[in-house]
Amino acid sequence: MIPLKEKNIWIYVFILVWASIWGRNLFVDIKKDWPDTKKLFGRPVEDKWEYVFGGDLYLFLQNVKKNVPEDSSFTLIDGLEHFKRVRAEYYLYPRTVSPVAGYICVYGREYTVEEGWKTLYNRDRKMILRKMT
Repeated sequence: MIPLKEKNIWIYVFILVWASIWGRNLFVDIKKDWPDTKKLFGRPVEDKWEYVFGGDLYLFLQNVKKNVPEDSSFTLIDGLEHFKRVRAEYYLYPRTVSPVAGYICVYGREYTVEEGWKTLYNRDRKMILRKMT
């Protein structure tokens, strides 16, 4: 047994307090996220992505992924909140987002494009994928 010196006891007290705070926060996070984790456990990856994005956006992103080649860039025009936009860009990787691109992806907005664009996907004028011709 290592004898505790008066100087070192504060180190042990600090580690004990830090570990108890860390453990409590970990337990609170797990308890908060447990319903979502239990719901998604064992499901295929496609179901998890659909849960993250929502049905319409996931359907649109699948069409974009199917119709836009991996080495292309696209412009994303959307009404999404920041985190969903970042997730969408991550999902579509290795396709890159660029203001000047060969494809225009419109989600959640009405958008008219000038001549010279071929429509690859159009649903309710709110989900549109166009390719420059």
